[in-house]
Amino acid sequence: MATGAAAISLGLHTVTKPDVEFPFTEQLRLNLKELEAKYNDYLPILTEKKTIPVGPLVHEIIDGDKDLEIFQWLDEKDELSTVFVSFGSETYLSKEEREEIAHGLLLSGVSFKWTVRFPLGERTEINEALPVEFLER
Repeated sequence: MATGAAAISLGLHTVTKPDVEFPFTEQLRLNLKELEAKYNDYLPILTEKKTIPVGPLVHEIIDGDKDLEIFQWLDEKDELSTVFVSFGSETYLSKEEREEIAHGLLLSGVSFKWTVRFPLGERTEINEALPVEFLER
């Protein structure tokens, strides 16, 4: 998500607030992490939804908490050996789609972190949502 929040913020701002100047037009020499942080803060205001940055996990984006379980787990893996699978916060896969992705991940043999989401209010147990052999691994 290197420029995702910036592009989405600019696009939504242009549509939802056409008469208001975009608040981040200044030309500052910032590194990408500092620049993206502004947009990560502005995007939930525009969408009126909680947003969580995804993509390369950066310690500073998650409040610098180096004790998070995900970082401990990743530290045990070889560099560039883990796949992150996510379809966003508003896309929900059917049972058949989840089974196909699970099968593909098993066949790949790589380490992975998969964010599985269900529609709000849907009560689905993870052992019902994914194949047994997937959960056993």
